[in-house]
Amino acid sequence: MKNCLRRLFVVAALLFAAMARSECMILADAAAPTESSDTCSYHFNPSNFSSSRFAGLISKLAATASEKKRVIKFDSGAYLFDKAINFSGPFGWSITILGEGSQSTKLVFQNVHGVDLEGPVGLGLLDKITLNGNGQKGRVNDPLLDKYGVLARRGATIKLGRDVVVEEFSRAGVQAFMGSTIFANGVVSRNNGSDGFVASYNSTVYADAAQSLGNRGVGFFCEATSSIFAANSIAAGSLIDREKGQSRGGDGFVAILNGVIVADRAKLYGNEDQDFVALKGGLVSAGGATTDRPARVLIKDRGDIIGIGR
Repeated sequence: MKNCLRRLFVVAALLFAAMARSECMILADAAAPTESSDTCSYHFNPSNFSSSRFAGLISKLAATASEKKRVIKFDSGAYLFDKAINFSGPFGWSITILGEGSQSTKLVFQNVHGVDLEGPVGLGLLDKITLNGNGQKGRVNDPLLDKYGVLARRGATIKLGRDVVVEEFSRAGVQAFMGSTIFANGVVSRNNGSDGFVASYNSTVYADAAQSLGNRGVGFFCEATSSIFAANSIAAGSLIDREKGQSRGGDGFVAILNGVIVADRAKLYGNEDQDFVALKGGLVSAGGATTDRPARVLIKDRGDIIGIGR
């Protein structure tokens, strides 16, 4: 009797393991996944990666319910994407995309957005990765044609970890648009063709300790009843965009049209134009913020800046 029970237990355990393996294998477009009791892991390296294989895998994962976490891992190296990271399935919150560190793993996007999600979907986590726009390739200085590093639209939600760099895209580095949310605490947005971090039209960007460095526009730009939480952040080297006869940007923090930015204890240096701008009901909180010069401040049309001498 005991032997029979033991055999039944072994058979049940094997069946359970087989079911777990089949759940992970059914979804696999990459190399064979590895499994644990609560996770399916899919592993890319420079030799087995293609943009189309990745797109097929993440689309299947996002479209399929599972009690397991799904982790897509990238080894050190550079990976060339001709499609944005994008999916429409409702289960993206269970997906984590991990590299070996922003200094080691680089995803390079050829004249396409980096991460581009339209609501109501969400991405669970992207971390330890650099998203690179291939030297602002294809930039035409048009917000409808240029490419964004991380873009959440129409109610999407994206979570970025603290070891993420977004660089060299032809438009903004990180933007939440139309009721969307991006968690970008500690993220570095640098050398992009427009603003570093943007929240527009009832959206929210969490960017505490984030850094906007050398972007051709505004470091942190908030408009139309949106919010940016950017305490302890850095806005440095913002450049004025003088192309096509324009003269815009070069500012550290800009809040307009009832946008609200919390920039307490922020550090600002090397910005070409204003440090803080509040227009048309915009509000910037800048308690304890420091600048490399007497702070340049522009306030108009019911805007306000609190916590900084002016």
